[in-house]
Amino acid sequence: MEVPNTMWGFRSSSTLANIFLLLLVAMIFSVSHVSASKQFQNETDRLALLEFKKQIYNDLLGVLNFWNHSQHHCQWEGITCGTRHQRVIALTLRHKHFSGIISPLVGNLSFMRFIHLEENQFHGEIPQEFGRLFRLRVLNLPIFNSSAVVVISVAGNSLHGNLPTNIGDLTNLQLLNLGSNLLGSQSTEDLDFIASLTNCSNLSVLSLSVNKFGGNMPKAMANLSNQLTEFYVGGNYLSGTIPEGFGNFVNLYKLGLEFNSFSRIISRDFGKLPNLQGLRLDHNDLSGQIVSTLCNNTSLYYLDLSFNQFEGGNILDNVLMNCQNLQYLDISQNNFTGIISPHFLETHSSLIYMGLSENSFTGSLPREVGKLIHLADFNVSHNQLVGDIPMSLADCSNLENLFMQANFFQGTIPPNLASLKSIQQLDLSSNNLTGPIPSDQGEKH
Repeated sequence: MEVPNTMWGFRSSSTLANIFLLLLVAMIFSVSHVSASKQFQNETDRLALLEFKKQIYNDLLGVLNFWNHSQHHCQWEGITCGTRHQRVIALTLRHKHFSGIISPLVGNLSFMRFIHLEENQFHGEIPQEFGRLFRLRVLNLPIFNSSAVVVISVAGNSLHGNLPTNIGDLTNLQLLNLGSNLLGSQSTEDLDFIASLTNCSNLSVLSLSVNKFGGNMPKAMANLSNQLTEFYVGGNYLSGTIPEGFGNFVNLYKLGLEFNSFSRIISRDFGKLPNLQGLRLDHNDLSGQIVSTLCNNTSLYYLDLSFNQFEGGNILDNVLMNCQNLQYLDISQNNFTGIISPHFLETHSSLIYMGLSENSFTGSLPREVGKLIHLADFNVSHNQLVGDIPMSLADCSNLENLFMQANFFQGTIPPNLASLKSIQQLDLSSNNLTGPIPSDQGEKH
């Protein structure tokens, strides 16, 4: 049988070949397109990093000198890339002594998960473009538009301006540390953003210390999360009364309101903080008597009320007796009166620092002072104390700094004070002391 000359077999092979070639071209194009797309994305990361470098005008350690074309940007110091897409996922440049501004183009690093830039000298406005980093989880850079952010820490830079009033949109925020910057303008609106932070139900640490925040503490502060454990606003320009509401923070264990211009009396709320361990109210214009319930906080070990206008008699017995775990106590530069309680000294042997200077304490210094066996710093200067310096003071074997000047102490300097080898500073001037200076003490200043 004659085979029909249809050339079917040849035409079939040609068609299959054409189809194969088309598929091959499509695959090459697809791979090329994916490769180009990935290369484009990587180029976006590289350009963003170079722009970050460009905005750093002082790189004392030369860290960024190697951010150049000699190697892939994923190999640059401080850069971490994901293994799959080679996209930048972490920027870690702590303690590099950079000076400059933070480039908004870092907001183009869309795979970024971790940013650590603390302890540099950045200044300028906080870029709003960083809100695009929706994958971000931990940062030491202000990011204000991503609900996934749980940590913001930019302490120790030179950032200025006001905080966005919608910062509370970061509903999962747990730590906000803006300390030691130039934020605020010493005006009444500086802390308006506090109201939005009431949306952050898991907020546990809030530090606004050492900035330029002014005005009064907003009443909305009382509505912050009851998960708050640390709250710092010291070293600002805040004034007015300390608002009610601190009693709501039942988990609070550190509270710093020092170096402001708060005035009038302190709230009884301070006696409602069962876990409070550290309280700083020093260097304000607070007045009146200390609330008697302050030492309901039996965990309190650090208390600084110095440089105010507080008043009251026998504060050691009447208010501070129940603070059984005190290690640091400073009530100097106030208007306290009364005696230095023997019972207080006998029952507070944990004290390491005790500052009572520049008040109006009277009576003698009790011999029970020798019970303060851990005491390193003791200052009773500029009071109205009388009588002999107790011999038992030499039992404070860890004493380094002893200031008793400007009182009415009399008699001789106890000779056993010479046994205090740890003494670094000793001032007994402006008293009514007589007799010789004990051996070895003449060399102390």
